[in-house]
Amino acid sequence: MLKLDYEVTGPTFKYIESLWFRYNDMITKMRDIEMDVINYVDDNADIKGKGATSNPTEAQALKKERLRKGGQYRTLETNVKVIEDVFNSLPDDYKKVARSRYFTKHSKKWDKIAMETNFSERHARRIRDMIVVATAEKLGLW
Repeated sequence: MLKLDYEVTGPTFKYIESLWFRYNDMITKMRDIEMDVINYVDDNADIKGKGATSNPTEAQALKKERLRKGGQYRTLETNVKVIEDVFNSLPDDYKKVARSRYFTKHSKKWDKIAMETNFSERHARRIRDMIVVATAEKLGLW
């Protein structure tokens, strides 16, 4: 069970919530970066001895390595993994709050979230706070 042991600063709280709201966008961006790396054309491939490699298996391995080295991809991958880890560690009834708050097309107001999840507004907000704190802890943001 998640606990709310410490305070997360306002800007950090907003940043973490923005990560949760942008979860699907981050997945899409990761796929875009993967496609860019897969479709990367080595400009020196036609010049003998200048291309990265002529071995197709090695070329694929180099593309994957290039993908892993990209800072943006690593950041996205870390954020997505942390969100998935936190979400998967939630009890099922808390997952309903997370789904209603972060994974719907339009974010719902707290009264609607409370009605859907059979929690009071106050308790639903506490669950949100626990989710944010757990995410901050896993990201090391304090």
